[in-house]
Amino acid sequence: MRRASDRYTPESSRHSAGTWRAARRLAGRIWGWASRLAPLPVSRAPHPLTAAPHPDPRDALPSVDARSVTKQPMASIRSSLRIQGDDNLQSMIVGTVMRKVKSRSWKKQRYFKLQEDCKTIWYKSKKAGKAHSTFSVSDVEAVREGHQSEVLLSIADEFPPDRCFTLVFRGRRGNLDLVAESAEEAQSWIRGMRKLIENLENMGRGRGSTSIH
Repeated sequence: MRRASDRYTPESSRHSAGTWRAARRLAGRIWGWASRLAPLPVSRAPHPLTAAPHPDPRDALPSVDARSVTKQPMASIRSSLRIQGDDNLQSMIVGTVMRKVKSRSWKKQRYFKLQEDCKTIWYKSKKAGKAHSTFSVSDVEAVREGHQSEVLLSIADEFPPDRCFTLVFRGRRGNLDLVAESAEEAQSWIRGMRKLIENLENMGRGRGSTSIH
C-alpha cells in the first residue's frame, strides 16, 4: 500500500521537474567547461641517437694555410728581431718631432721616424702635405753629440747641448743638425742611430746578425 506521503500531488511533480532541470543545466555547464580546456602540450626529450651533436671546439679555430706562413718575407722577420727588446729603436719607429737647423735664423720642425725595415729614416714637414723626404741609414757615417757643428754652436745660447746632435753623412752631402724636444729623446736617436750604423757595418764585413745586441 502507498503511504500518504507517496501520493502524487501537483506540488511534488513541480519539485521533481525543477530538480531535473537544475541537474541538466549543471551537466551542460560542466561539459562546456571541459570542451573549452585546450589539451596540454606534452614535452618529449630528444632521442639520444637523434639529438644534435656537441660542437667540436676545434671547428672555431681559424684555419691556417701553411703556404702563407712559409711565404712570409724574411726581411720583415729580421726587422722584428731588430726592434724587439730595444727601447731606442721602438721610440724611433713611433717617431719624434725635432727641429732641423740650417742656421741661427732657420730652425724648422720636422717629424722624423725610422721605417720598419730599420734601414730608412723618413721625415716631413707639417705644412708639406703628403710630401716627405727619406735617407738611408747606410749613408750616415757618424753621430755627434752636443754642439759639434758650426750651426749648432751658433744656437748654443738657445738650446742646451744634451738636446742637440749631428748626423754626419758620407760623401759630399751636407750634415743634418737636429735639436730634440728633450734630452731623453735626443739620446734615443743618438743611441739608436749608432746601433743601426754598427749593425750595417758588421753585416758588410760578413759578421753581422739579424738582431741588434
